[in-house]
Amino acid sequence: MSVTYTLEEDLVWLHHDDDYSTDDVRQALVAALADVNLPQDRRKFLMDVTQSRSLAERSADDVKSMAAFFASHADALHGRLAILATEGLYYGMMRMAASYAECTNLATKVFSDCDAAVAWLHSEDWR
Repeated sequence: MSVTYTLEEDLVWLHHDDDYSTDDVRQALVAALADVNLPQDRRKFLMDVTQSRSLAERSADDVKSMAAFFASHADALHGRLAILATEGLYYGMMRMAASYAECTNLATKVFSDCDAAVAWLHSEDWR
């Protein structure tokens, strides 16, 4: 499985590396949410797809399905998700996912700069 997560203080960093399935993404999020070391009151979620090779093979339905999956966990994600993507195809695909998620109660924003993504996650005014 090439979807893993790391905990860095209050940041849950979901790493999407190389090739992986959509089930791998689901399993990684569920595992992160179940981690006993996960801060319950102030956690922030950053999904990093900059090292992904699988996104180019995903259909629009796959993207929509994954956005719905993340949105179904909006409360556990504390209402927001930052996505880190390189410019180009992956950035556009993640913007599409963010648009789907925005139709729910999950504020989602795509960034090409990691510092900007983390700053948004920690900002008070993020809507």
